[in-house]
This record gives sequence, C-alpha cells and structure tokens, in this order.
Amino acid sequence: MIREIVPIVLRFFGLLLIQGLLLINLDIFGGYGHLNLYVLVILLLPIKSPRILDMVIAFFLGLGVDMFYNSPGIHASAAVVLAYSRPLVIRILTPRDDYDFTDRPNISSLGLSWYLRYAIALLFVHSLWLYTLEAFDLSYFFDNILKAGLSTILTLVTILIIDYLFAHKAKV
Repeated sequence: MIREIVPIVLRFFGLLLIQGLLLINLDIFGGYGHLNLYVLVILLLPIKSPRILDMVIAFFLGLGVDMFYNSPGIHASAAVVLAYSRPLVIRILTPRDDYDFTDRPNISSLGLSWYLRYAIALLFVHSLWLYTLEAFDLSYFFDNILKAGLSTILTLVTILIIDYLFAHKAKV
C-alpha cells in the first residue's frame, strides 16, 4: 500500500512546485496556450481508485496551483471537474476484460491509442472548464475553445514526452 501512495505524494508535490514555480509565466501561442502539467497527477491515479478520493486530491492540487497563480479557485474547480469526469471516460474506454485494481493509465500498461483518447478527452474538459470560468462570459466562447484546444495539445505532447522518458527508463 505504501508503495502505491509514496509515488502519488511525490508526484503531487513535485508537479505542484513545477507548475507554480516554473510554468506560471509560460504562455505559448501568443497567450492562447498554457502548459497545465499539474493535471498529470490526476491522470496517473489508479484506475479503480474511489472517485471521492480522486476529487479530494484534485481539489487540494488545484488549490495549491491557485495559491501560486493568485486565482480564486479556478484551478481547484477545473481539477475537481477533471477528477469527476475521469471515471466516465475510463468506463467508456474500458475493454471487455476490465482492468486490474493497480492499473495506472499510462502508455506502457494500456497502449498509446487508449492513452491518447483518455488524455485528450480529460485534458480538453479540464482546459475548457478552466478558460470558461476564467472569462466567465459566453462572448469569449470561441476564444475559450481555441485556448482549450491549444492547451490540450501542448499539455498532451509534454505528458507524452514525460511518459516515454520515465516509462522506458524504468523498464531498462
């Protein structure tokens, strides 16, 4: 049990610090693309972990990011929506033979095709919720869609690079 909790805690604090100290001022595509790397903590939680636990972890992670960004709960809200949506996306993508309890959604355990569908869906939901709350005005709908799409792509590419770097090193 400890062997499962320690990596989650280390990933939580490590990605929170990276997001809050390094990525806070990183705007790409003229301010339309933002790298939200902290969501990797939620994406890599065990597949069959309880939804309420995922949402509590997401809330505190988002709250930590909000403290760095000085935003009034926007990241906490988006992280909770991501954690809430996660079981639905997993249920839609579940194969016939189901998953093991300890399965983690990553490329090496579930394949690139499955992981891409999983990550794109959840990253887009997170980003769209985040930018819609940030603007809080439907007149920015298309700007929010563009920001969500570009941020999803940017975050996905970064997450894929990280997954390939760390997953293949662990196997060697």
